[in-house]
Amino acid sequence: MLRVLSLTLAILARVALLSLAAGNSAFAAGEDAVVLPKGLSRLFVDTRFFLPFQNRYDQNGDSVPFGKPLSVPLNNTVFVALPPGTTLGQSNVSIERHVTEMTIQPAYGLTDRLTIGMNIPYTWYENTVNASINTAGANLGCTAGGAIAPLGLPGVAPATVGCINQQLGSQFGVKPIQTYSDSGVGDIEVGGKYQYYRAEDFRAAFTAGVRFPTGKMDDPDNLVDAKLGDGTYALGIRLQQDYMRQAEGLGKRLGFPNPGEFFINTTVGYDYNLPDTRTLRVCPSTQIVCNTKDNVRTKIGDVVQAQISGKFGLPLKGLIFTPLYFYSYKFKDHYSGDKNLDYGALNQQFDRMAQSEQIYILTLTYTTIPLAIEKKFPVPLVFEVSYRDRFAGSGGKGDSQYIGLTVQAFF
Repeated sequence: MLRVLSLTLAILARVALLSLAAGNSAFAAGEDAVVLPKGLSRLFVDTRFFLPFQNRYDQNGDSVPFGKPLSVPLNNTVFVALPPGTTLGQSNVSIERHVTEMTIQPAYGLTDRLTIGMNIPYTWYENTVNASINTAGANLGCTAGGAIAPLGLPGVAPATVGCINQQLGSQFGVKPIQTYSDSGVGDIEVGGKYQYYRAEDFRAAFTAGVRFPTGKMDDPDNLVDAKLGDGTYALGIRLQQDYMRQAEGLGKRLGFPNPGEFFINTTVGYDYNLPDTRTLRVCPSTQIVCNTKDNVRTKIGDVVQAQISGKFGLPLKGLIFTPLYFYSYKFKDHYSGDKNLDYGALNQQFDRMAQSEQIYILTLTYTTIPLAIEKKFPVPLVFEVSYRDRFAGSGGKGDSQYIGLTVQAFF
């Protein structure tokens, strides 16, 4: 018992040190050291309904509008051919994100110690764009054909959003800055969890897996879209530890405490992103947009994460409360190529030198496992409702909250 307690304290200390030094990715709430009994299958469906959000965290950790990088003076920092001292005015762009994410996870107990499974994510989103041009102080405008000319000349009117979009398209091949929606499969993960230690009040496991670049990437010609995947293969590992105060039985085996019981989990993880090559728009740091593209050698920054959570059985049998804290850190990306381009500037776009996030999740669970044990219900089912808040972050992480609904079935 003393050895288990000392091991638990060592793990907690390790989590604390990692939290101070590093951590980032999005492994799901409720990580634990549970594995399925041999021959048992589980189907897990988790749906996250994000509240509409307009802000992201910049490199300083401040919450700023998504549209901030596109709200700029329309002078030669955008259209480089314009003479110094001339301007079309000031663009004002706001972007509100509407997102729904679903993850489907089939899993199977290959042995009493080893569970295999996969995560299949699917995302629906709409980026609602509101754009306008403030032409106060402008000395340039647009003709009826969309050409830029000095204000005051016959046929020249103050710039409009349509005119600016036309110029972005003709000069840089950029798609119109307007409301955009998309949906699709994200990056699929395949892996297994092995429970290497099991005792009365402590269990430990590790998960290893591979992430495949099945999700759609950012379109370099679209300034208001969002990616569905990271565009690279990745190898991930998680170390999970549970300290338990539970009676023996199916509830303990599957990770669902009875009234008055609980367990505390700590999980640490690391994701190694493999190098890849992708087509990117490589602009000098002084320019907002350019027409220079290249096949860029890319090494997405690795990710370290840590979480601590607890599952507490409430007085009503089958009802469980789970609070969770999660911290992650993604190291900065590295870019290189064979042309004389400012590849280092890619990391400065949208404040993405590095990324971090801190979130908490509160989950209320109801399970029919106790009823199934008493043969009062035919199937062990789990229903969960959760609230997640990303309350701190950096490097472009969205300042967002969601309501989650989860259903699990064991068979």
